[in-house]
Amino acid sequence: RLFIDHSTGNVGIGTTSPGAKLDISAPNEGVALKVGRKSGKPSIKGAGDWLILDGPDSGKVGLNYWANGDIILVSGGGNVGIGTKSPEVKLDVNGTIKAKSLRIDGTNEDNHLNVDGAFYRYDGQVYLTVDDNLYIRDSYGSVTAHFNTNNGRLGIGKSNPSYELDVNGKIRATNGFIFPDNSIQLSAVKIQTGTVKLADKLSKDEKLTYHNPQTFELPLSGFTNSPEILVAFSKIDANTNHYVRIEAKVIDKVIDSKKSYFKLEILTWSDSVIYRDTSVSWIAIGN
Repeated sequence: RLFIDHSTGNVGIGTTSPGAKLDISAPNEGVALKVGRKSGKPSIKGAGDWLILDGPDSGKVGLNYWANGDIILVSGGGNVGIGTKSPEVKLDVNGTIKAKSLRIDGTNEDNHLNVDGAFYRYDGQVYLTVDDNLYIRDSYGSVTAHFNTNNGRLGIGKSNPSYELDVNGKIRATNGFIFPDNSIQLSAVKIQTGTVKLADKLSKDEKLTYHNPQTFELPLSGFTNSPEILVAFSKIDANTNHYVRIEAKVIDKVIDSKKSYFKLEILTWSDSVIYRDTSVSWIAIGN
């Protein structure tokens, strides 16, 4: 029923004590208020600067709570503010946004996320623009990666990288590493140095000649395979700086219960004579 309180001018529907200019009591069944609309006109229009819809104190306001239609906001223009009375963009949120997914459409640089940097899609590509530093942190706040855009250095497992790639941990490359000369290294290189006296390893001949190559044993522990390079430099005259370059190749790898060693064959040396008491400083490079 319709009730008019002449003392206040309030109108009540379903109530005899209206507390507002129009007070509609909850019906026993059905919809409490149904409003139609003329095409091109709003169903309800506010007077003045604001149209404010409030729920009950500590209550909620539901839109399409049971219906499954779309909710259209600012179709005619304007912005939506959540937690702010002065929205500056289409959706301006003063707080945290939680979403299962976020989709950004568009094909130009205006369609992006921008907070002290930008994340956007442009011309079919995805870009991440950072002013100075990009940090990736774990859930505890520890830095797991740091990219410094000023010098192009990337740190993994650490911040403030000192090199173009600075890793606090191990690096695994299944297809090897490519060096500036385009060579590919598939496994780690070991370098060993030492000294051996030819008199202890060669025959008892007083000297070796270029046309009389000899073999001798050299203990080289720690190599998985035979060293690829073996170069030795021997000082002939203690009173001069005269060195002899010796090149040798590994012809056998011997492992027994007493010792492990490589059997070497001297290929070339820079002088025609090497004396048997010469001490040779050798460098072995291999895997």
